[in-house]
Amino acid sequence: MKDDKSDELQELVARFEWLDKLFHDQMARDNISSALDTVKQAAKVGQKLQWLMGIQGALVATDRVRDFAAGRIPLQRVIAELDLNVTIWEPDSDGGDRHGWIADSHLNEVLDVIDPDWTERVNERLLEVTVLLTDRPLPEWILRHLRALRRSYALGLNDVAWISLRSLIETASFSRLNEEEDLGKDSNVRSFAEYSLKTCLDLIAKRSWVSDRELKGIRGIVQRTNRLVHAKDAVDVPTGAETLQAINTVVSYLHSLLH
Repeated sequence: MKDDKSDELQELVARFEWLDKLFHDQMARDNISSALDTVKQAAKVGQKLQWLMGIQGALVATDRVRDFAAGRIPLQRVIAELDLNVTIWEPDSDGGDRHGWIADSHLNEVLDVIDPDWTERVNERLLEVTVLLTDRPLPEWILRHLRALRRSYALGLNDVAWISLRSLIETASFSRLNEEEDLGKDSNVRSFAEYSLKTCLDLIAKRSWVSDRELKGIRGIVQRTNRLVHAKDAVDVPTGAETLQAINTVVSYLHSLLH
């Protein structure tokens, strides 16, 4: 089945790279006016690219997409220096902007937003989350937890987001271990899903799939989530900044674990 969004993503990256080359050619000829127009065009293409990547959350990425995501295309630095990344792109509908449209199809279905300006911060939070780039498609059960995590953070439900973080860590860790060991071939072998998350993280550490520093960060997130879930007294709910940092730490962990 053809993935239209993936095709559109590749086309936009190719156009962005073409605009990057055009800009530098124009600057070499001292054609400043045309170069500025090219930068503005590229900024709009870049905004749409960020949007398409953000609404998916995770995608199988080519080297060109990875370069864009990492900010390695030279024109991206020019756009940032000129402060042209301030506008969030929104899809068009009948030739007009769908102001108030949320960058998540599920939230668009379940939320009846009276004030369309309310969606602006939701979109900002969705697009703050680092996109998970992989070399192959991920199982649906991992993507399901990732979507739940992104939605919780987008809506400012920080405590719920941390619970989703733990679920995502657990699901991805169990999946990677089962995949490596292929335990399903022997019905007498105990499934990793029956082990505690701590035991699974210990097994992952022994296999050196991720760095000690990454695992330390992941263990810290698990411990804080456990305190949130099991505390009998009031606990400090993580701030939005702490939650975003934790999310991006887990996405980095998944990059290393699932690659």
